[in-house]
Amino acid sequence: MSKVKRSVGAAIVLFLAVIAATVVYPRYRAARELAEKKRGIAQALAKDAAFTETLLKMELEATGVTYKELFGFCDKSIDQRNALIVEMRVNTAILAPNTSAAILDFLNAENGFARAKSAFFSASLEYEAAVQAHKQAWAEFQAVLATVGEWVKHGNVERAEASLAESDVYVRAAPRLIARVKEAAQSTAASISSLRAACESLVLKEKKLASEMSTSGMPFRPVFAPYYKRSIDKANEDEKKTKV
Repeated sequence: MSKVKRSVGAAIVLFLAVIAATVVYPRYRAARELAEKKRGIAQALAKDAAFTETLLKMELEATGVTYKELFGFCDKSIDQRNALIVEMRVNTAILAPNTSAAILDFLNAENGFARAKSAFFSASLEYEAAVQAHKQAWAEFQAVLATVGEWVKHGNVERAEASLAESDVYVRAAPRLIARVKEAAQSTAASISSLRAACESLVLKEKKLASEMSTSGMPFRPVFAPYYKRSIDKANEDEKKTKV
């Protein structure tokens, strides 16, 4: 009887071992692999978000940062994010379709924001250059007129006429300089309009992703939402400067 019990016990142990090997362990391994992949996705998104946060801090909080530096940082973040999007198209296949779509939509919205920022910085550079060129030419014209006045005051008509001829350079260049300023102002205003739209899109995509990540049990810290209002306010302020 004891031999039968031992045989039955051994059979049960063997059965349980088979169950563990064929059912329980594969499920455990699959769950562990899924958790590792989710952790990798969350870490990749956190690293990516750091680029957006750095860009926002550079523009809104840092001092002494030039448009050229911001322009270069935008390009760098876009290049790195393009590579991440390709990677995420593969890696997020393990997730629920809604979560996968939310991640890719968010990354594309981030790139849309970075491109809009880049376009704005580029337009702003041209606007500043156009305004500066006009100011310099106007200052030179005023200096020539002042010189003419001094020669007239001293009764030197010949010198006055010679100096006055120099002012013709500005008179001929003025229409081109003014047109450049107006064109640059219009381009900057258009880029600001696109930037506002990109901000609105990104804040919505980020909110959607935060919800999906929470549902999927993955950590995600929204970085754009805290800067959204300040970004919009700055865009509105910059737009006022372009009114000519």
